[in-house]
Amino acid sequence: MKYIDYLSFIFILGLASGVVGCADVSVEKTRTFNPDVQPLLKQLHMQYGSMALRKQNEGNPDSVHHFNAKALQAAEGLVVKADQPADDESRDAYRRLTAGLTEAAMPVDPAVKARAQVMFDCWLDERAQGVDKDDIKACKQEFERALLSIESASSGVAFQ
Repeated sequence: MKYIDYLSFIFILGLASGVVGCADVSVEKTRTFNPDVQPLLKQLHMQYGSMALRKQNEGNPDSVHHFNAKALQAAEGLVVKADQPADDESRDAYRRLTAGLTEAAMPVDPAVKARAQVMFDCWLDERAQGVDKDDIKACKQEFERALLSIESASSGVAFQ
């Protein structure tokens, strides 16, 4: 009977390794895929894919899935919206972000627009986890920096 228990253990261990391996491959496949989509979606694909990899390296499977799904959505040419805020501070930031991203005539690099959206989502994700205050602060600062570039462009003010 012990021999069968040992074999069952090996089988289950193999399945678990396969699942973890598939998660790694999924993020890597997402990141290396080169979609033929408009520039903003291409940037969202790349930057959400990078965020998924970062979360994978941190050992956060829920966040990996979330950011990888957004990267795949962008790669498919679908609209990818920023995550919905849950409090007044993030709702105000969300309004500023969506206003900046929807300005039609703005001459802002798609990479900067994508950076603002991805870092907004990073900020919300880190806040929800509530584990590392430095990560929360870093995501918010990167979001604010990108958003300032967008807002400066829409007002005609040069940002340096």
